Amino acid sequence: MEGYVNAQTGHVYRFIDTVEYFEAKGSVFPVTNDGNAPLGVQTVAQMPYMKVTGTGGIDEVTDTGGNFFNSGPQTASFEGPFVKIVDQCGAASLTLTGGIDWGSH
Repeated sequence: MEGYVNAQTGHVYRFIDTVEYFEAKGSVFPVTNDGNAPLGVQTVAQMPYMKVTGTGGIDEVTDTGGNFFNSGPQTASFEGPFVKIVDQCGAASLTLTGGIDWGSH
C-alpha cells in the first residue's frame, strides 16, 4: 500500500494498492475423467492452499481463491498445509512468472 498524506494537515490525497496479486489455477476433473458432464468434464479451478516459493526462497501458501503475492519467478508444488503429493515420476512443480497456470488454456 502506498499513500500520499499532507504531513501538516493529515489530509489524504491518494491511497494506492501497490501489491502485485497473482493466481494459481489449473485444469482438473472434479470427480472422474469419464467425459460425462458435469463431474467427468475437465474444468478450470483455482488451487487453494498450494505452496508457492517466490524470489529469495520465500514460501507462501495460496488463499482459498488460489491467490498469492510473491513476485518474480514463482515455483508452485502440489503441497501445502493439508496435502503433500509424492510421485515416483518426479517432482510435481512448475516455475513461471506472473502467476501459476497448470494448463487451463
